[in-house]
Amino acid sequence: MRIVGGASQSAAALQRKLERRGFDGDTASAAVARMGEYGYVDDTALADSIIGRRQRQGYGSQRIAGDLRARGIDASVISDAVAGVDQAAELTRAADMAQRWRRSHPGTLDRAALSRAGAALQRRGFRTTVIRAVLDDLRSADIADSQG
Repeated sequence: MRIVGGASQSAAALQRKLERRGFDGDTASAAVARMGEYGYVDDTALADSIIGRRQRQGYGSQRIAGDLRARGIDASVISDAVAGVDQAAELTRAADMAQRWRRSHPGTLDRAALSRAGAALQRRGFRTTVIRAVLDDLRSADIADSQG
């Protein structure tokens, strides 16, 4: 009970913790199932919580999915949770991150600079299609600024 009384955790994480504390696999599985029945372990709710937090921190769906996998959340739960991510909101987050990057990297927006901006967005976990769209917008804005 002390294990589940702390921070939220996935069923897989609870299983590992119980096994490390000396419980055999079957006993640990039964305990995890019981904790799920009582509502102490809910991978879907945990995934939703992590997604919300990571979105507020400016991360993309690929990074969020990786964080969920690292927590031991089941692949089907991850797939469903990430599918529910608002694509327009993700594009907006990526554009905001690109604008922040641009402000901290003044100068010519050449191919190398765009590559660095794309790499920064990729490290934040944004999908390739989102990165391309944001970089196209960034390049268009830079062209418009240089002409105006």
